[in-house]
Amino acid sequence: VLFMIKIEKISNNIIKATLPTKLEDKDFLSIEKEVDNFIAQNCKIKLLLDASSFNGWENSIAIKNHILFVKKHQHYIDKLALITGHNWQEWISHSIAIFVEPEIKTFEKEQIDKALKWLISS
Repeated sequence: VLFMIKIEKISNNIIKATLPTKLEDKDFLSIEKEVDNFIAQNCKIKLLLDASSFNGWENSIAIKNHILFVKKHQHYIDKLALITGHNWQEWISHSIAIFVEPEIKTFEKEQIDKALKWLISS
């Protein structure tokens, strides 16, 4: 069974988002209000994005919704620590880093503590 994106508050300005194996078109609609409320409380946030189980999108609508969500919210993210599970995720993160505002750094699954320390610093 696929699960939707899980959001949890780590601290006042850090949230963790865990991606499912496959992103569906409705996944971003389900978290938008929660993310918007968190941004409203903090202005700029830091994001720990666990994509270690993520294998792609269900369809082109899911990709479009993902891109639109990122486009709308990227300006409110100060730093993004990406936990990868596949080499292609690291490649994509380096490719999109030139198009998005937040500073992005990738970490292996075993490096979640290191990722959190990086987010907390500065």
